[in-house]
Amino acid sequence: MAEFGSKDHSEGPKNLEPDWSYNIGEAVLDIDTVTLSSFEVGILVLGEKNLYCLKDNCVSLNYAKRLEYKALCFQAYVIEPDGKLMVLVIADTSTLMIYEGTTLKWSAQLPLTPVAVTRAHFQHLDGVIVVLSEEGQLEACYLGSEPSLFIAPPLHRRGYDYVAAEDELTELRKLAKRNKTSGNQLTDVTMDAELIISVTVSLDLEPCSRGNRDDSKDDTDSRNLMCRITVELSTYTTLRDVQVCVDVSKPFVAEKDCHVISNLCDRHVLRTMIYATADLPALSSDVRITASYETADRGSLRVLQKTAQLPLKMMLRACPPENTSTFTATIKCSEPLVAFNQLFPAQNEIGLLSTQLRNIERRLLRAMRERNTRSLAATGLPFLLESTYRAIFALLDDLAIARADWEEIADASLSAFLRSTSRKSTSHLDAMPTTLSKMTSVKEFAKLKKRLIHAIERLDSYRETTNIPENEQLETGDRAFS
Repeated sequence: MAEFGSKDHSEGPKNLEPDWSYNIGEAVLDIDTVTLSSFEVGILVLGEKNLYCLKDNCVSLNYAKRLEYKALCFQAYVIEPDGKLMVLVIADTSTLMIYEGTTLKWSAQLPLTPVAVTRAHFQHLDGVIVVLSEEGQLEACYLGSEPSLFIAPPLHRRGYDYVAAEDELTELRKLAKRNKTSGNQLTDVTMDAELIISVTVSLDLEPCSRGNRDDSKDDTDSRNLMCRITVELSTYTTLRDVQVCVDVSKPFVAEKDCHVISNLCDRHVLRTMIYATADLPALSSDVRITASYETADRGSLRVLQKTAQLPLKMMLRACPPENTSTFTATIKCSEPLVAFNQLFPAQNEIGLLSTQLRNIERRLLRAMRERNTRSLAATGLPFLLESTYRAIFALLDDLAIARADWEEIADASLSAFLRSTSRKSTSHLDAMPTTLSKMTSVKEFAKLKKRLIHAIERLDSYRETTNIPENEQLETGDRAFS
């Protein structure tokens, strides 16, 4: 968008240079100017997504209004004597929008889709809105001439308790949320009321006579025990063709896994036994009771399901701890144990630094996404992170190289020290050169510990021998002074 002056270009080359320009970043649909005051002129620009109001020097922007619809045309005018700037905007939904600045003051539905709109003044009738359609239909109207499409229904004369209605609405929302979070369950309130299932699992196990009879050496084994399951059905109405199925995971089986009741009117009790058929680990301890029935009035099929747990004695066997050793040693400590992080602070420090690095990266990524609209690769952040990783790995490699072979170096140094401080003849020192050999076995590390102990003991013995002459000299000096 640019403005050209009134210079005479007849003599010079035929090229136009703008006095000023302003980039709005979208296509311009229409432009209009209005006189806001005696010394100020406003430029209204209708874009594809926004409505702009600029000053005549285009140095500053008065305001910009984001449009949530596709605009077709517009018209701006000023209401005197207040000097209010009003803008008429026609939407693609045949709706007339009237704005005062960035505030929507009025909207009206039009019977046609205009392509042009203006504000005209007739005799004894000011501010008439004139619209022209694509088919050439011209209409002149003013606000209030056409009735609203939405007519508010008449208020009911009976008074309402809004507090009670709000409480009821809250309870209904809680109930809807509870049903939504319950998932695809087979039961609901009505079905629970029609048929009530109670499952009782006996904790007292009974010896099994139908289990695995191939190995009967240990009668206390869990596979030679069975558990009694009692299912109680209760209803207040008549239910037809009630089928109750008992389902368990292998290796458990039910003595009677299906029960059929033709008509259930009141209360009925079913009993079955659960036992293991093989010496296999149990996949699950769940006992699923599934009941299906038909209602007598409507004949609709419904399904209910209940779940119970088998006792642990069916799957586990208690045994005392085995102790086959003749002598036992018990170590007790009166002081509390030292924490692992205190024994190895380096590992805790590395973990803390790694966590801090991840937090920094996470915050950096979040900040880059909020402040930059470009892609992540265009910001150079992946290159920065990769360079950081390479530098860290390079430092770790240098540290590993610096720490390498310290055992061999210490062993060679201690060997040279012990040979140099030995009281034996030193003629064999030249015949035994100091060489570095890779330490791989446990014996070599034990030798390193022994040499370190010998070196410390030898240093202590030398310190004691050097302290004796010093003490004698001190005693002699004290006597001479006295």
